[in-house]
Amino acid sequence: MLYLEDEIAAGAGPIDSVWFYKDSGSTTTTVNSVTIYLKHTSGTTLSSGVGSTAGYTQVYSGSFPNNVSSGWVGVSTTVFDYNGTDSLQMLIVKGNELFTPTRPYYRYTTTSAYRARYYYNDSSAFSSGVTSLTQTLNRPNTKFGLTITNL
Repeated sequence: MLYLEDEIAAGAGPIDSVWFYKDSGSTTTTVNSVTIYLKHTSGTTLSSGVGSTAGYTQVYSGSFPNNVSSGWVGVSTTVFDYNGTDSLQMLIVKGNELFTPTRPYYRYTTTSAYRARYYYNDSSAFSSGVTSLTQTLNRPNTKFGLTITNL
């Protein structure tokens, strides 16, 4: 996912949490094997194609909460020093698990440009070099815990 500087609109500061809005899904079982990466980029859109962790900083690895029927759920992360001028790119890697029809669904907003992409495979997890990331205009609703330091 890609977030433009003017969408963050808070200036530079340390990011210390990431949140998503759970829209539905009847299970409240914890989502296991989640790794979150962040990086600065000058890009404004994401293209289809190769996925890689190159240039990213890993800020979280563990289970993701799923303990509400709907609402904001998030995790505290290792601090990422957002510079306030570049776009922020986030990569989330979810380890492989069996499909469940009661899985959580997260609310998204349709963007005017490709600012999200995805990959899924029912039999294997993501690894760097995956060549089949698909663009989408649907970007999950996200909040960042950001402490503004340049007022």
